[in-house]
Amino acid sequence: MKKITLLALVLSFPFFLLAQKSEGEVIYQETIQFRLNKAAAASEFAQYLPKEQKSFQKLTFTADESIYTSFEMETNQSYNSESEDGSIRMTIQRPQYTVYKNLAKADQTIQQETFGRKFRIEEEIPQRDWKITGEQKQILNYNCIKAVLQDTSETVIAWFTPQIPVSNGPGTYHKLPGMILELDQDDGRRHLVAQQIDLKSVEEGIIEKPSKGKKMSREEYEALIEEKTKEMEELNGGNTIRIRMRN
Repeated sequence: MKKITLLALVLSFPFFLLAQKSEGEVIYQETIQFRLNKAAAASEFAQYLPKEQKSFQKLTFTADESIYTSFEMETNQSYNSESEDGSIRMTIQRPQYTVYKNLAKADQTIQQETFGRKFRIEEEIPQRDWKITGEQKQILNYNCIKAVLQDTSETVIAWFTPQIPVSNGPGTYHKLPGMILELDQDDGRRHLVAQQIDLKSVEEGIIEKPSKGKKMSREEYEALIEEKTKEMEELNGGNTIRIRMRN
């Protein structure tokens, strides 16, 4: 009888470990490179613009749901520049950005803070046409496989690991047979790479669908951003450099 009990425990142990790998937290370091077009680079404003900004993001996930938001491992970075005569002022701050995904229902909610107000976009999870390559590498001791997004609007390279068997990743990216641990958009314009992985049980209530903010469609939100940006340009007499960070 003792032998049978011991054998049952041994056989169940690998499955217990596998179950644990389906939930936990991944902390990513995100680097945004500020690249100006020729006209902006030649302007007097260019010298006051930092070349990049770093921040940390956290993905808390289970097999069916996830929440992705900013994570303060260190003080949030903001930049303030002013010319000698005080005629040029520049402030760059990252607005609050949260993505909730329900993989079981194939929908997502994006909560974005813009111009001091919160907005909420509820939509279906977009389909991603990934092409999995044969390239492999290790990230934090996890074996990862390279995938390339086949999309004319952007160039995205992802490294995912089947060792975490959840089709998820940072921001709105997912739909690969494993967790995305590294993501590169447009040749480094935006780069995320996992810094910490903690596979653990997620407490109930940690992952919740955002409910605050004015509900808008993606088209309405993009139109609002364009309108408000033009208003700011007019108020500043055209002395404005646009920086858009798409997720």
